[in-house]
Amino acid sequence: MPRNKISLPVVLALVVLITGCKESVPEELIQPQEMEGILYDYHLAQAVSSDIAYTQKYKKEPYKNYVLAKHGIDEALFDSSLAWYSRHTSYLVGIYENIESRVDTRLNVVDDILRMRENKFVKTISADTADLWGGMGEYVLSTLPTKSLMLFDEKIDTTFHPGDKLVLRTTCQFPSDSAASALITTMTLTYANDSTATYCNTATTSRTDSIVVETSSARLKRLALSFCLTPTDEDGGIKAATVSGIEFHRYHKPGIK
Repeated sequence: MPRNKISLPVVLALVVLITGCKESVPEELIQPQEMEGILYDYHLAQAVSSDIAYTQKYKKEPYKNYVLAKHGIDEALFDSSLAWYSRHTSYLVGIYENIESRVDTRLNVVDDILRMRENKFVKTISADTADLWGGMGEYVLSTLPTKSLMLFDEKIDTTFHPGDKLVLRTTCQFPSDSAASALITTMTLTYANDSTATYCNTATTSRTDSIVVETSSARLKRLALSFCLTPTDEDGGIKAATVSGIEFHRYHKPGIK
């Protein structure tokens, strides 16, 4: 008895039918684009907390809570959404491909960080303007002792002139405006005569801040920036905040060569 033959057009039609029936994400769950952002931040938080000892596992929970608060979701919604995506791997694969691309882009700043560490952190924009920032675009700080401070301390090269204007802009974000912590941003300038000048901003709510400084007539010898998160209450809970959108520029005075 001859076998029935399935023609190529029928096979193609079946493929189109199958691929066209991809189940959509239920409206009550987190949608793919938002899920990508949450998982990206979630894995960053995991990386930040990775050096916490297993015996102090409870200290890792605030990092996860910070991510959930940042995106305005609760743990139940996150867990149920992740469970759905885990059963629908085509969505999950696409999400993680995008996350991998974002991580690769972020890793490109490593060269800039090394450039800073080798005292080659000045990147010329124009004859009178330079981009001084060679670090990452975003940092997650917490009130844990080893995660509360980010410090950049550099020797100054001969491209700096007396009277240069320095402009530092940063955006801080707290999980909520009642985070009971303060982000202190500090710029410290040390001159050749060993005098120092310190400038600070303190933020307790999510906002964008600037520090604008005109250097003195003495030669600048060293420049330091720090971002420190400190608690403002005594409840003992671990607080977190994000520093992002960091811009640090130097402007020569007109006419100075």
